[in-house]
Amino acid sequence: MSRASEKSLFASRFPTWITGFLFFFSISKSKLPGYILPAIPAVALLLAQAYIQLTARESRFFRWTQFGVGALAVVAFVVLLPMNVRWGRSFLWIILGFGIANMMLMIRGRKLFLGTKLSAFCVIPILLLLWRAPDFVADLFPSDPSGKTLSREIQAKEIPLDQIHVMQMNRAQQYSLNFYLHHEIRQWDPAEPKEGYLVLQGKNCTEQVKPPFACTNSRMAPNPSGWFIHEVKRQEAVAAGTVN
Repeated sequence: MSRASEKSLFASRFPTWITGFLFFFSISKSKLPGYILPAIPAVALLLAQAYIQLTARESRFFRWTQFGVGALAVVAFVVLLPMNVRWGRSFLWIILGFGIANMMLMIRGRKLFLGTKLSAFCVIPILLLLWRAPDFVADLFPSDPSGKTLSREIQAKEIPLDQIHVMQMNRAQQYSLNFYLHHEIRQWDPAEPKEGYLVLQGKNCTEQVKPPFACTNSRMAPNPSGWFIHEVKRQEAVAAGTVN
């Protein structure tokens, strides 16, 4: 078997690698974002193979498109950075890093010292981004998008898990919360309210809880996770606690 055939056979297994992990973890009840990580190397190798095939044809259109995208990213960084855009400076730095890497990768013929091509250094901007990744993540995600931090807050408050309900939480985060608590947290049903604890992303507990129930701590500050944990009781119990 020739070397080219061996590479083709190896690459043909990447889709099986990717879909295998996707199918296996899709049937799992608890789904966490980290479950997709084993499939990332196969996706990266497929993209690298596609790039090599495109560049091997020496397509001038592809090369100039790649350079143009990189240049556009650099221009966007220069223009938007002083504006203090809503999505934060971290996103702009990421755009700049990938833009410079694309421009360096396109300039394959230029050589620097000892005959080393400029394109060989395209990994440096990406490595610098990885080095600053913790700062970028903290800027782009002020609160933990998974359920890990919220689960710790619930456990620290020693709240009975069967008394907790969630609302306005996306399915992925609820799966994550269930995983870390080892318990399936139910969705809040406004039509059938009950005493317990309601986890919301805002202070609008009174809008979700109707008589004869009421929120006892609607003015509480959010937890580090960014979620509010409201205690729900009957109105007479809340009134009695206020009087006392």
